[in-house]
Amino acid sequence: MFRKLPAGQFYGEQIRHYTCSGIKLCENRYRACSCIPRHCHEHAYFCLIRCGTYREEYGGNHRVCGPLMLVYHPPEEVHTEQFDGDEVRSFNLEFASSWLRDINHTALLNKPYETKSGPLVSLMIRLFDEFEHPDSSSALVMEGLTLELLGLCAREKRYQPVVPQWLRRIRDRLTEQCTACLTIAELAADAGVNAGHLAGTFRRYFSCTVGEFVRRQRVELACRLLTDSDSPLADVALQTGFADQSHFTRTFKSHIGLTPAAYRKMSARAAFHSKS
Repeated sequence: MFRKLPAGQFYGEQIRHYTCSGIKLCENRYRACSCIPRHCHEHAYFCLIRCGTYREEYGGNHRVCGPLMLVYHPPEEVHTEQFDGDEVRSFNLEFASSWLRDINHTALLNKPYETKSGPLVSLMIRLFDEFEHPDSSSALVMEGLTLELLGLCAREKRYQPVVPQWLRRIRDRLTEQCTACLTIAELAADAGVNAGHLAGTFRRYFSCTVGEFVRRQRVELACRLLTDSDSPLADVALQTGFADQSHFTRTFKSHIGLTPAAYRKMSARAAFHSKS
């Protein structure tokens, strides 16, 4: 047996919430080393893990969830969580089924989904920033960001071809060595294809150029450094492969929607509250 949670209800301690139109937003925290029993939710929701790690079981599958990971739970998906040694904070975006039907998204978002980087995570971070600092325009902004998030998510789920093994190796290398000065020619030689074929195939499967992908990975690495270290922004810029702090700031803001300094402050608040 498992419990079905009604709209707006989550396990853990709710810190704050906000409701507008057909969407509900809330920030929750969960005690270290705690366990949540098998349950499901009446409505679909996105969960952005802000700090801490946990293991989740859902539909016979398992995943490890950590900071800056975005997870989509379809309605009535049965899952359970086991939290690790640190407090976990999450930001949840829940939407009513009737609201999803009105925007014709129910059929496209009926399966679990997760991502650790890219525009979806950036949009969710922007939503959280708006959630933290609401004003008279926030309801409209939040609904617009939610629609954009759903649209991008539906597009990615609709076009998920099987990536060739050689291209997966290139992607993994770019992720692991995102601060290195790699060239298309070098990558193509490693994969045994010509440079033009690599560039075109990479864009077709990942909807971005090799250079854009590397920038995303550098920004994701910068997010971790900004959260886990007190290094000056200029040092973070150099550690993540940017030419200088100005270039770093422009690129980071274009991906995340916040400056590195603002992102660090937001992360610091989450860390402070998790310890208090």
